[in-house]
Amino acid sequence: MAVVAYDSRVNMWFAKRDYDRAIADLNELIRLDPKGVAYLNTRGNAWYAKRDFDRAIADKAMVAGYHWDLPNVGTIAKDGNGYVFTPAA
Repeated sequence: MAVVAYDSRVNMWFAKRDYDRAIADLNELIRLDPKGVAYLNTRGNAWYAKRDFDRAIADKAMVAGYHWDLPNVGTIAKDGNGYVFTPAA
């Protein structure tokens, strides 16, 4: 399926509040276009709508990571009451 078709379906799933299907299509879009920052942001919004805040924050943090100088790749982990970015080795 083409990227445009997945993107259209994501919009439809959001309109129907079917966030699980939106996330499934967004996962495929991210697989097809790993640098598609907008897909990460949209998936973060879907996680937020499902009240899965840990995953929402992780996706949004990855998006922010694309705008940092170096390192721009890493993981997000819980740190007490907040979260911490750990750069990739």
